[in-house]
Amino acid sequence: MADTPRADFREALTLEHRFSTPVALVIEPWASQVMLAPNQMYEIVAKAPAVGSLHVDFGAAQITIYAWPGSTLRVLKDGEPIVECSIPVPSIPPGTRMR
Repeated sequence: MADTPRADFREALTLEHRFSTPVALVIEPWASQVMLAPNQMYEIVAKAPAVGSLHVDFGAAQITIYAWPGSTLRVLKDGEPIVECSIPVPSIPPGTRMR
C-alpha cells in the first residue's frame, strides 16, 4: 500500500472569470492548462504537509498559478474537480522561489 502524503495545511482561492471570452489557467509546476469559461467561478484548492501559499499572476491572455513545494492542487467547478495535480511539488533549493 502506497503512503499518502499528509495534507495538514490547505489554501483555497476562488477565481471568478467575469470576461466574455475564455482565458487559459496554467498551473505550475505541473504545466497543466485548462480553459476557464466566461462568467464562471472556479475554486483552486492546494494541500500540503507544510505551510505555503499560492502565487497568482494575471496576464492579458492567461492566469498562472504557482504552487509551493510539497503541495498538491485541484481546480473545481461547481464542486467537481476539472484538474487534479496529485503529484506533490518537489523541493527546491533554499532561498529560491517556485516562480
